[in-house]
Amino acid sequence: MLGHDLGILAFSAALGGVAAVMAAYVLSRLITPGAARDLSIAFGAAISTTTHARLSHHYPWRSVGLSILLSTPLVYGVMEAVHYFLGQ
Repeated sequence: MLGHDLGILAFSAALGGVAAVMAAYVLSRLITPGAARDLSIAFGAAISTTTHARLSHHYPWRSVGLSILLSTPLVYGVMEAVHYFLGQ
């Protein structure tokens, strides 16, 4: 059971990493490099968490897709706020 859960976690993290790299590649041609980096990290995090939710907790596909659409801007906003308060 623990091995199965760790496998799902590792797969979700790997899929999120690949999604982040692909998003960075596409976004770097459309927006500034800093914004592309931050948005691709947010997108990768959203993909990781929703993949884990789908595979581990059996959330419906509609919920997973909606979660990606809603959580990516939220994560991006939080990252921008942290950058603002840290002065970077």
